[in-house]
Parts: sequence; structure tokens; C-alpha cells
Amino acid sequence: MRELDVDVIGTDELLQLARRHLHAWTVDALALVPEDDARVDAHCHIGVDSDGSRMDEQRLLDQLDEAGMHFALVTALHQPDGYVAENERIRDVAAASGGRLLALHRCDPRAGDPARDAQAGLASGAVGLKWHPRAERFAMDDDVAWQTAAVANEAAAPILIHAGRGMDRLGEGVVELAREFPDATFLLAHAAISDIAWIVDATREVPNVAFDTSWWRPTDLATLLSSCDPARVLHGSDPPYGSARLGLQMSVRLARACGWDDAATRGLLGGNARRLFGIGAGQDTSTIDPPRPAFDAHMPIEDPAMRRASELLAAGLHVAFGDGDAEEVFDLAIAALDVLDTHDHARTARALQSAMQVGVALLQRDDFGAHVPVATSFMSMPESRRVGVHLLICTLAHLATPALPVRAVDRVSWGNPAPFV
Repeated sequence: MRELDVDVIGTDELLQLARRHLHAWTVDALALVPEDDARVDAHCHIGVDSDGSRMDEQRLLDQLDEAGMHFALVTALHQPDGYVAENERIRDVAAASGGRLLALHRCDPRAGDPARDAQAGLASGAVGLKWHPRAERFAMDDDVAWQTAAVANEAAAPILIHAGRGMDRLGEGVVELAREFPDATFLLAHAAISDIAWIVDATREVPNVAFDTSWWRPTDLATLLSSCDPARVLHGSDPPYGSARLGLQMSVRLARACGWDDAATRGLLGGNARRLFGIGAGQDTSTIDPPRPAFDAHMPIEDPAMRRASELLAAGLHVAFGDGDAEEVFDLAIAALDVLDTHDHARTARALQSAMQVGVALLQRDDFGAHVPVATSFMSMPESRRVGVHLLICTLAHLATPALPVRAVDRVSWGNPAPFV
């Protein structure tokens, strides 16, 4: 039943197919976006990370343009030697961007006086703070958290907090801080996957706890989007680990599939961030008021075959990200879409199966097109393999939302694929 034989397609052509998928699906995602003058990506990085990840400002601006984003919040990547120089560089880059990039000051427990360091960052142009308690190895009850939260409270500034992988019992401390410092906003990144099972319900009466969508598993995002007041959710994509167009597809498709209306979607993609970070002050405030949830949010209606393919594909990516050999799991994920032509979503299944075949094939080839085990560090992959990963993650978003349009992309040239991921 499969319509694509990737074994006879060269790596260069597979790469072009993957880019055409990403481009076409971005166009389709933008068609789901209501008109808005100022869309914001609330979670981006520029610089070079200690693991080799990198993103420069021009590449980020190109990504934002591709995804229809007007502004982005930017912060430093991990710097083991400290953040004084990098925080200053990012503020300078933001100042030179014509207002499109806004700096978040990354807090450093190694600073002699973290509170004074945070105050200086805000006074010098940063619009908020960034905590990465995993990378910097601090907890929510440590002095650095309390001292810099007090600074944010005095300045009525937001704090973007890593709340993704590697965190343990982060949420309880965040809630305590939010109650103690009501004029600061505690923005939990990565859909708060460390505590998503309970923290949305526990903070319904704690309005200064918010969430961003910078995560790649649709079930986690749908859990957030189907349960949270839309005024408390901000769109984020997390380059260089994610990409602006990948994040757009995740946020928009999942929000729409969860029942979000135009007002809520506008808030997600810009209004909430503009209000929280003071972006575009002076414009008509009616455009930045928080949306009211006048709709019935729900988990997406799922198709069993799509759900099975999604779970297997996500499991394969987890194995691959952990440097394991995921080839057999990916094979099962592709086979999960071998549905009959009479299946309700047969055409969608064929389109997504082809995309999965392209993505997995790219992930399984080295620089010379030879078949290799999947196991490798994501950031050490050549571009073709990273494009494959991004295509597979975008496929996850489509598998979770089969009721929304899914474009099939064939081997005939289509559109103008962008050269970045």
C-alpha cells in the first residue's frame, strides 16, 4: 500500500522532499492562523551552546519570517564560564534588531550577587529573566531563585523557566514563589512537562503562572491546551533545538484541534506575549487584552491507526535522542499506517506515511548516503539528518490532528523549500 520506495531515492532528493514537506505544511499552518499584526515566539536562543548547538540572529530572523512571526524573545544558550558577556551581547543584538528581538537576561548562580546581576540586566534593556535550573543546577528553594524572583517582582517582570526534561519536583517550588511574588510572572517552558499532570489545575487561582508550548510531543501539548485558560499559554519554538516553523505547526494545529477559537489562537500566537512582556506598547490595547475561553476546549479526536503510529514514532525518536538504535521502532511506526483504502483517513495516512519514510530514511543515512544505525547525538548530525528529525516531529503534529488538512507532497518539485531547519 505504500506509495514511496525510499530505497531508490538519493539522499539529495530525499532532502528536497523533506524540505518541500516542511514548507508546504508551514503554509498550511499559516492558513489556520487568524489575522494579527504582531505574532510572537516567546522562547528562542541565539549563540553557541556548550553541546555545540548554535543559532545566529540572522538565521533566527529568517526562521521567524518563514513562520510568519514578527517578534521573538531571545536568551543565552548554556555558557559554563558564566553569562556576563553573553547576556550583554544578546542585549546588543536585540537592540540592533529594530525591535524584532527582545532579550531575556539569563540568571547565573555563579554571579557574585545574582540579584544585583538580574537588576543590572533588566536596567540595561532585558524585558525579563531566564532560569535554567537543570543546566545551572539550582532548585526553587535556593537563594538564587528567591533573590532573583524578588527582583522580577519589583520590576513586574516575567521569568522564563526550563520545565522540561531533567526536572524533579519543580512545580511545587514555582507555585510557592508565585504566591510570594505576585507581581512577577513565572512562565513554565516546554508545556511544563515536568509537572503537567497537576500544575494547571493547581494554579487556576494563581494567575501569575503561565506556560509556553516549546515542546515536541503532541499529547503533552494537547494536555496543556485542552485544560488551561488560553490567556496563560504562549507560543514558543526553542531554536536551535526546535525551529520556528516546527513550533508553529505544533502550536497552531494542536490548538485548533483542541477547539481553540480565533480569539484564543490570537492570544496564543502573540497577544498574551505582547501583554506579558510589554511588546508594542502604545498600540490599541483592545488588541492585547487576554482572550476569554468562550469555547469548549477538548483533547483532539483521535484515530486509532494515527494514535498508534504517533506513539511508535515518538518512542522511536526518544530512543534515537538517547543514542539508541530505533530502526525497528520506526519500521513499526511506518507499518502502523498501512491502512485499507476504505479507512476514514486513508489519504492522510498515505501522505503521512510517505513523510515518515522520508524522515526516517534521512535519519538513517550518513553524509555519503550509506545506511547507518540511527543512534547518534542530534546536534552532531549532518543537516540532512536533522531535517529528517524535524520532518518526523512535524509528522507527529499531523498524526495528532487528522481532521485538519494534511497536504500530500510528491516527488514533483513544489514550492520553494527553505534551506534551514
